Amino acid sequence: MEIGSEVHIDMFDDRIEIYSPGGMVSGISLEGKDLLKIPSKRRNPILADIFSRLKYMERRGSGFKKILADYKGQVEFDETKMPVFEADNDDFILTLYNLNYGSSITVIN
Repeated sequence: MEIGSEVHIDMFDDRIEIYSPGGMVSGISLEGKDLLKIPSKRRNPILADIFSRLKYMERRGSGFKKILADYKGQVEFDETKMPVFEADNDDFILTLYNLNYGSSITVIN
């Protein structure tokens, strides 16, 4: 990770892109991998344990699985709006598509 680098969240009408410096802990690329079979690894197991005990996070690392399952369970979901996970040695990027973008659903407040 570069000194001075930081997480960026870019919001667009049709998607949110989250950039995090520092790729996967193991340094693997996600290209062509089954996201549901990638084992969870912690960068800092001590902090992970503390946050787990405080109930701010879980221990098992099911983020990919939860994101994918939540998207697939939505009415407006189709395969073209599947979240995109990209990672290499240097960075991690998550693109979350707006499932309501371009739809005819009207939100009433």
